[in-house]
Amino acid sequence: MKKLGLYAVLFLLFNLGCNLTNRQSKAYFDENTVPPGGILVGPNFYCDQSEVGNIDWLEYMFWTGRVFGGDSKEYLATVPDTSVWIDQDTTLHGFAAFYLQSPAYKSYPVVGVSKAQVMDYSKWRGDRVFESQLIKDKIIEENLKPTPENYFTIAKYINREFNNLKSKDKVKFYPSFRLATSDEWQDILLFSDSLDNYYNQKSRAYRKCLTQKSRIISDFTPPTESYKWPNACYNCPAPARGYYYHCSPRNMNALWELRGNVCELLADTNLCAGGSWVHPKERILESDTFYISKPNAYTGFRNVCEWRPIEELYFSKND
Repeated sequence: MKKLGLYAVLFLLFNLGCNLTNRQSKAYFDENTVPPGGILVGPNFYCDQSEVGNIDWLEYMFWTGRVFGGDSKEYLATVPDTSVWIDQDTTLHGFAAFYLQSPAYKSYPVVGVSKAQVMDYSKWRGDRVFESQLIKDKIIEENLKPTPENYFTIAKYINREFNNLKSKDKVKFYPSFRLATSDEWQDILLFSDSLDNYYNQKSRAYRKCLTQKSRIISDFTPPTESYKWPNACYNCPAPARGYYYHCSPRNMNALWELRGNVCELLADTNLCAGGSWVHPKERILESDTFYISKPNAYTGFRNVCEWRPIEELYFSKND
């Protein structure tokens, strides 16, 4: 009888655990849901682990071309300005032809994009992440043939214009992808540097790794014979994951290449931060922000994300 009572208790606990797990899975994402590619930097504030890469941008271009057509104004608006390489240095004309398209550079940060293009990408990314979450939680069905009339957006979902589907009251938050402000960028740097300091104190292997694979790579000092940078490119950015990606254990929660790879667009007007492969190391350390007036070969971006209350979209609809 005692064994039977014990089994009954275990059975109840098992069911309780299943119910809790099921409830958690039906929470329909909130501020604790980590967006794809994001690292938690502060309360409900996530930052991309690396810069947005060529492969990410090509996915955006492919989706837009599939929905609107390769000759549409929507698709043409997504195409980066590849002439920035020639503007940077006439000897880099080859990069104008293959930097974006070549599989060899798929993990390198996208460049030659305007702030307006980045804002459109950020909105598109939020729509796709939200759509993916709704499909995963079986709130909507996957749309295998999106068209200009039926493709999913957050706005259509809120306004109940997506396949005549009524939005679910249980969905309380939506992902808002955007650029960081200059103040937020300082918080991101502080977070990243604190991780470096922590692991630098805890791990001798990590200290050695950082010594070999410097975070600031823009001074272009040739690598020593004992260690050679993988896929080194002295006339372009490094891969988005950087030369110190394998510095364990930090690689799982790192924010890669915040300094000295590509200067990263900020929400503030005409500002980018972190310096780039064309800037001297001393200049990057002296001042973290740079002024830019147009797309170029040394400026990219990464997104930050926060989960916004969905009710604010209802309010804005009624305003």
